[in-house]
Amino acid sequence: MIKFKTMLAALALTLGVVQTAMAQDSQKEETRKYPYAFVGLQGGAQFVANGYKMTDVLTPMAAVNGGVWLSPALGVRAHVNGWEGKEGVWNSTTDFGNYKFNYVAGTIDLMVNLTNAFSRTDKHAFEVILLGGIGANKAWGKKYNAVAGYPWDGTTAPVTELGSQVHNHVAHYDRLGLQLNLNLGCNWAINLEGQANHVGSRSYAHEFNGAKNWQIAALLGVTYKFGGCKEKKAPVIVERPVQPTVVETAKPAVVEQKKPDNVDKPKPVPVEKPIVEKTKPMQIHYEIFYPIAKRQPVGDEAAKVEALANWMKANPKSTATLKGYADAGTGNPTINKRYAEERVAGVKKLLVEKYGIEESRISASSYGDTVQPFSENDSNRVVIAVALSK
Repeated sequence: MIKFKTMLAALALTLGVVQTAMAQDSQKEETRKYPYAFVGLQGGAQFVANGYKMTDVLTPMAAVNGGVWLSPALGVRAHVNGWEGKEGVWNSTTDFGNYKFNYVAGTIDLMVNLTNAFSRTDKHAFEVILLGGIGANKAWGKKYNAVAGYPWDGTTAPVTELGSQVHNHVAHYDRLGLQLNLNLGCNWAINLEGQANHVGSRSYAHEFNGAKNWQIAALLGVTYKFGGCKEKKAPVIVERPVQPTVVETAKPAVVEQKKPDNVDKPKPVPVEKPIVEKTKPMQIHYEIFYPIAKRQPVGDEAAKVEALANWMKANPKSTATLKGYADAGTGNPTINKRYAEERVAGVKKLLVEKYGIEESRISASSYGDTVQPFSENDSNRVVIAVALSK
């Protein structure tokens, strides 16, 4: 029989690994404010592993839960489940009989988000969560349909065929489980949870056919997470006018010619100040952002490329410099180098082939993940375009 101490030791070992991983990467990007609370509903089925055919002892199960995620990797919840249990089936006159009951169990579970623990961000569509907890179980409403030799009037505690007695006491209830979580936006998620629950035998008889007190359950649920996600700063499109450098020529001196004393001196004719032509070079700056693993701009980001092309058409002597980047938080240097090259090449191709900008007016380069122009990891999936008019 697997002892519950072994379950706790396994959970403690997992927590140690998680703590080490978190210490190695203390600058994780968080997309939520912690701590935050959540509530959930679950429904499914359970059976007691007691040697009978699973389909003969399969019964419905429902649960509610609520808790708090203290950090991206660690959380705690209160979990209450129950409905109906069943042990044994009346197959023949030699069998023990059919034993049903209602029950409710409550636990306090520690939750470890393995996906977030080993990632630079807590923004994932799919998550794997390990959980374990302790609590108590209570059974009532026992229904015992026994064959001859095992009568029960519903009041006295009967003895099973193996000598174990049916009890009404509250018993310990210990859990080890795994949850697969699918996030649907910021606040909603659906999950599939598998549980192995160790149930105290003082609650109801489990030891049919020599089996021990294990309840196996599978639950499908929905979770609501309170609080909103942190809003990512919207990229700012900045048009930066360059102050023109104006050089003024020296003002020519006004020379008066001397006339004979007997000749009236004419008034000097002022020389007008020369007109200096002022150039007005202008610079425009766009930051074109990309979703993870994408190479082509979409939506508002594609509209920036069009705006850049229109500006260059309105300033036919302008030139553009394109620089491509990839975020260092995902992938590896080889993959990120390719992403940066393909992103900047894609913008250049749109400008030339779709919008008719001369290729000679565009210069392009890429830096992979060797340069990170922004402090926020996801913002470094970007092509920065700077156009200058002459």
